[in-house]
Amino acid sequence: AMVWCRPVIATKVGGIPDLVLDGESGFLVQSDAADEMARKVSELACKHSLVNQMGCRGRDIIERDFPLSQCIRLHVELYRLVKSC
Repeated sequence: AMVWCRPVIATKVGGIPDLVLDGESGFLVQSDAADEMARKVSELACKHSLVNQMGCRGRDIIERDFPLSQCIRLHVELYRLVKSC
């Protein structure tokens, strides 16, 4: 979603909170809070400017932390490692 300039609504599990900045690039909710997640979906459905703002912030994070050249290099390294096994 962040690559496509869309805000993320996700749960606070695993490494997701390390990537999604709550209130900046999307919303984070507790994993057992379906009602809260539904409210956040409704909020974004009504606030197009917030969708654009959060979407742009998310894309900025992806471009800063996961540049394409680095992703390609890491994938090539992974393929070389797997091939040598």
